[in-house]
This record gives sequence, C-alpha cells and structure tokens, in this order.
Amino acid sequence: MIGDWQLSVISYQLSVVVVGCRLGISKKQELALASRFTGGPPLTANRQLITDDLPPRMDGPVDLARLVLLIVHALFGALLLGGALYSIMTVQPRAKAFFKDIRDFESFVANLANGARWQFLAVLVVIGVTGFIDPWFAPRPFLWWICFDLKSALWAAILGCFVYVSWYLWPRRILAAAHELPMIQTRFAMVGRTILALLLVSFVLGVAMTRIR
Repeated sequence: MIGDWQLSVISYQLSVVVVGCRLGISKKQELALASRFTGGPPLTANRQLITDDLPPRMDGPVDLARLVLLIVHALFGALLLGGALYSIMTVQPRAKAFFKDIRDFESFVANLANGARWQFLAVLVVIGVTGFIDPWFAPRPFLWWICFDLKSALWAAILGCFVYVSWYLWPRRILAAAHELPMIQTRFAMVGRTILALLLVSFVLGVAMTRIR
C-alpha cells in the first residue's frame, strides 16, 4: 500500500514535470529537480541515475522575479482561456436551452455579465504586462522575437474584440427590440468564438516559445 506521504511526494514530482514543461526545463532536469526537493535519491530515466544534469540554482532576485512573472503569466493565461471556454461552450448554450422566453434569457445573460468587463480587462492587462517585461531579463534568439511579435498581435486582437463587444454590442443588445436580438446574439457568438480561437493560438504559441533556445 502507498501511504499519504508517498502519494504527496509522487504528486509533487509530477507537478515539477508539468511546470517544467511550461518553463522550458529539460526532461532530465525535471526528474533531478523533483528528487532534489523531495529528499529522495535521483529519479531514473531509462533505469540510469541522474546526477550530473541538475538545473542551475536561482542566481539572486532577478531569476526569482523572472520565475514569478512566468508563473503569473501562465496562470492568468490559463484562467482567461478556461473561463472563456467554459462560458462559450457550456454556460451560454445551456442557459439558452433552459430559458424558453428570449427576454428571460437576455436578463440572465446581462446579470451574469454584470461587472465581468473590468475583471476580464484586469486579467488581460496582467497577461500583457508580465508578457512584456519577461523578455528583457535575458537575450533571445530571432525566432523567439518573431513569436513574441505574433503573440503581441494576438493580444491586441483579443483586446480589440473585447472592446467591440463591451462598448458597442452590449449597449445595442440591452436596447434592442425582440426581433433584433437573434442577429445580435449571432454576432456575440461569432466574436466570442473568435476570442476563444485567438486565446488558444496565443497559449499554444506561448508554450512553444519556452522551447526555443
């Protein structure tokens, strides 16, 4: 039987491997780093002990600050992507199927979105700031900067789509007559799926950038 302490050690080792993938640590370094912090012998890969491929330790506050920026950037990106995915793929279709009267559905959606505008913008700003600061901590290859420009363009497109929805479509939706609502709902769905697609591409691009040396 595996005890609680052993399960916690295994969970920690797996978490190091997952986070290492996001931060660009090699496979052998992930296994060695997990062993270092759990106090056990070095984990094996292909039945060989890993003793000579430990990642360098943090070199002062600069490396620590960069690590914090990377974690915040990744967490907020995942939060934004997960929230958009859940809203578009689950909440809105189920709510539309539940409310038979279109006005009841509109009241529910408006109440659900109340105050979310500034939360979305705050998360987007945190992603933009942390993503902009991190590149200046170390030199980057040319291919990395191309990906950075693409990701910046995606961020600007997401911001533009959200501004269009918040300050143009929403006022029209609130004041629309019953016969105008289906057309506006269709536009909302199109822009929402566009934002979701841009977030997905941006997230995948961010993961790919961690592998560029």
